[in-house]
Amino acid sequence: MNIFIKPLMSIIATTICVLAFADAICAQELRGDSVSDAAQSKLLATFFQSRCVKCHGKQKQNNGVRLDRLDPRITDHASLTKWQDVLEVLNKGEMPPEDQKQPEKDELTATIGLITDNISRPAGY
Repeated sequence: MNIFIKPLMSIIATTICVLAFADAICAQELRGDSVSDAAQSKLLATFFQSRCVKCHGKQKQNNGVRLDRLDPRITDHASLTKWQDVLEVLNKGEMPPEDQKQPEKDELTATIGLITDNISRPAGY
């Protein structure tokens, strides 16, 4: 029984942290506050770690896509294109795949919002 409790508690704790962070980000955006680059990076890294890198990380790169090293700052045309591709599959609901655990609506909305914001105001492009 204990072998199931520890992973379950970890999943619950991660979900609570992600949802609380996403809620804070959404509240900032609703107030018109800018979200720091560090906060954006942390939210995106958390989302990718929990939803994407199993199939698009260091060990495995389905369809040649690796997201564990994707810099949230858009500095050139190549990074802009990668982020546009990520945004497209999230908006279409193609990722995560149906057979994988799906993100909560608030988590997905916050992540899509951050990516959209990054694309609309690229750092060095």
